Amino acid sequence: MNARMTWPLGLEMRLLLGIGALFGVASILIVPPASVYDAPSHYFRALQVSEGTLHPEKYSERAAGGMLPRGHVEFVNTLWGQYWAQHSFGSPREWDGLSKKFAADTDRARVEFTNTSVYSPANYVFQSVGIRLSMAFGNSPIRAHRTACLFNLGGYLLIVAAAIGRLPRYQKGFLLAATTPLNLWQAASVSADAINFAIPLLLFAWILHLRSETSAKPLRGVAVAMGIGMLLALLKPNAIVLLASLLFIPGRCFGRGPVKYWVLAPYFLCAVGLWLAWNHANLTIDIARWYQPELPDMSVQKQYFISHPLSFVPPFFRFIIHGLPDQLAPAYATVGAVIPESVYRGLAYLALVFAVGFVACPSWEGRADWMWSAGMLLQSLAILVAIALALWLALGHPADPMIPGFGGRYLPVPIFCASLAWAEASHRGLPRLRNGLFWMAIGANCAALTVMISSIASRVL
Repeated sequence: MNARMTWPLGLEMRLLLGIGALFGVASILIVPPASVYDAPSHYFRALQVSEGTLHPEKYSERAAGGMLPRGHVEFVNTLWGQYWAQHSFGSPREWDGLSKKFAADTDRARVEFTNTSVYSPANYVFQSVGIRLSMAFGNSPIRAHRTACLFNLGGYLLIVAAAIGRLPRYQKGFLLAATTPLNLWQAASVSADAINFAIPLLLFAWILHLRSETSAKPLRGVAVAMGIGMLLALLKPNAIVLLASLLFIPGRCFGRGPVKYWVLAPYFLCAVGLWLAWNHANLTIDIARWYQPELPDMSVQKQYFISHPLSFVPPFFRFIIHGLPDQLAPAYATVGAVIPESVYRGLAYLALVFAVGFVACPSWEGRADWMWSAGMLLQSLAILVAIALALWLALGHPADPMIPGFGGRYLPVPIFCASLAWAEASHRGLPRLRNGLFWMAIGANCAALTVMISSIASRVL
């Protein structure tokens, strides 16, 4: 196989860029600013990074943030208050009017965004560049927000395109996962969750390429995969468990004998050190009590878990059996209160159509890679446990029978890992039928995005 990356003008790449540009740009223009999950906090953290402040200020054991331009803070908070207190989403003309009103305020204000302050600047590279570029042309909060969204979308599509361009197989599965309404909607916002999904895709694509690589010692590819892994260590804290996928790079890629383990052992130590260097201060911030001050101190739950580690097992399995099935449809299209409840019910049916096509679309010749399949299944379980444990420690208490706060938006990476495992076991036979089901899944994605954007347009235009 040619070691150089091919940037094909093939079907998957054209569909990715076409769907991403069409629905992504429409979302940026029509969706009310800062209306997706945790959007104000994501915008404030991106704005802080754009000003060159990499570490947030810690105000207390449960609060962190920084000093930001007050006009931008008031613009976002005013809109957010209208969304949730008045259930009013305004119109583009009203958004522009608010932006002009607050643009004149050049003072600075202290603002808390504890839930996103734990994220490293790596989560906000694209958004912060967009904000910085916008600010070079004047102080306009709405322009800064939209430019941040546009750069976030472009960065997301670039990373997914790089992943698809490197893949030896399963390009259709990567495309389908990347264009689900939830993932594409978040990419067209200021949310860091788009990058939190795209970077694991890139890492998995690179490892799949190395597993299919025929050259004797593709050290450049190994170095790139390890670099992506280091970047992954700087994303959401629980994403570090995905570094275990580097163990599935074949030993021949490193050289003869045990060279692979001599290389990966110090690498993992460095990755954990990098993770700790960024997160050691953040792990002491009680984010849950920033949301709900009445909750008990997180240290109480942590101490209980250390003393009774098996206490986490019953609520986790109850969640798997009773809670997880309810979150599969929200993992496809839940994006916040801006979408009417009646529309969500229709999206649940499209989620089912998508799921059938997504599960059935893997199609290529050749034997199954059972080691990779087993590894991805373990990775799916590992990241699911990491997310659930973090939520249980932050929001729960010893008597909790379930995992509190677990929403469908936490599931794209675990689901995708499981899909990689399934694809290896089920990819042979019925190519025409599988191709038809792929188009059915793409149609479901486009239909869901159309319904979502149309429903919002009817409210704000």
